[in-house]
Amino acid sequence: MTGLLAMSLVFGAPGWLAALAAVAGLGLAYVWVQRRRAKYAVRFTNLDLVDVVMPDRPDWRRHLPPVVVLVALVAMVVALAQPMLAVERPRELATIVLAIDVSPSMQATDVPPSRLAQAREAADRFLALLPDTFDVGLVSFAGTAEVLVPPTQEHTVVRASLGTLDYRSETAIGEAIHASLEAVEASGTADDETVPRQILLLSDGASTVGRPAEEAMQVAGEAGVPVSTIAYGTPDGTVELGGTVVPAAPDEDILQQIAEETGGRFYRAATGEQLEAAYEHVTATIGTVPVRVDVTRWVLAAALVLVLVGGALSVRWFGRLP
Repeated sequence: MTGLLAMSLVFGAPGWLAALAAVAGLGLAYVWVQRRRAKYAVRFTNLDLVDVVMPDRPDWRRHLPPVVVLVALVAMVVALAQPMLAVERPRELATIVLAIDVSPSMQATDVPPSRLAQAREAADRFLALLPDTFDVGLVSFAGTAEVLVPPTQEHTVVRASLGTLDYRSETAIGEAIHASLEAVEASGTADDETVPRQILLLSDGASTVGRPAEEAMQVAGEAGVPVSTIAYGTPDGTVELGGTVVPAAPDEDILQQIAEETGGRFYRAATGEQLEAAYEHVTATIGTVPVRVDVTRWVLAAALVLVLVGGALSVRWFGRLP
């Protein structure tokens, strides 16, 4: 994640672009004058005499210097409009807490070898995408939520803790959000409003115990911490518990509501590849910051070069400035 990731052109004073109409008018006037000259030349019937008087007519070359100067005028107008490149630069600081469901339904094998095994691998690859300067924490939740790793730049510690995730009974999504918020507030960047903070919650079931998810999402919204959610697993997924096969479809409704109410994003992931794609999208959204780079002087420099080139060609070919 180095360099510029995306860019587009914006203008600080776009009103000046209206002057391009005047440049276009000048270009049309030039075309009109050239056509009138062509008609006058046709009236000169003694073509042999024309060849004697003007043996080396410049043909297309006589149009090149004026065209170059017109392009230079366009560049000057663009410079007056204060052109800026809107670019996305990699962010240097951020705090992300991964909250991963370890309830029994994560044993389902509809995402082979199992939902939890695939979730561990995807989270590990997600960590590899993040800058080393990001603080990353890890929360596991089932019937209760536990902060396994407070936000830290030691990503190897988070990776090691991913391997310790194990199944526990019930699902407490509300508790997971509360625990993640506490981890965020305890991070070293909690008091810096310029540093983005986000919770990324992965679950495959409905909340069954603990504080209501609705209460937790309200607290997260008031704290200004977006909670992005991933509904993990297939709609027809099942898991065997105590010798009984039970359905294990993810509860998309509550996860989507959490994302919408807190300003996060909602993702569906029915395969390991989709889960990785969701993580990559999170990296792209939180991992960059928009900045504007003024390129006015570069546009002016281009205009100056064009004027010099146009003038040099005119002097070289015709012995005069255009």
